[in-house]
Amino acid sequence: MKVSITHRHMPMTDLMRQYAEERATRLEKYFDRVLKLEVILSHEKERHIAELIATTAHGEKLVGHAVKDDMCAALDIATDKLERQIVKTKEKLRGARAKRARGRTKGTEAPVIVEAPEEVPEA
Repeated sequence: MKVSITHRHMPMTDLMRQYAEERATRLEKYFDRVLKLEVILSHEKERHIAELIATTAHGEKLVGHAVKDDMCAALDIATDKLERQIVKTKEKLRGARAKRARGRTKGTEAPVIVEAPEEVPEA
């Protein structure tokens, strides 16, 4: 998974970059089909904003967004939101696969042939 971290209107410390990478890579254990993860950290007045955008192999974009007074808290909340979306997406895919698999097993059963009883010629 490729992780890119962007910061706006604030200096990026090594500690904050390390924390953001740690939280971002934690998402990989839930769904291995996340190809790219963008972490956007910004600061406006007294608000810290964290936004995580995940792009899956199916082309879906999942977004977690949080605003808090503390950047770590905002990043935690945004990660939790994105985590729930990733789990939900994974469950949807599993459900669709299970439905297809169930449909396939019904169609692959051997057909039952019912033979009509033979008529006995009358003497």
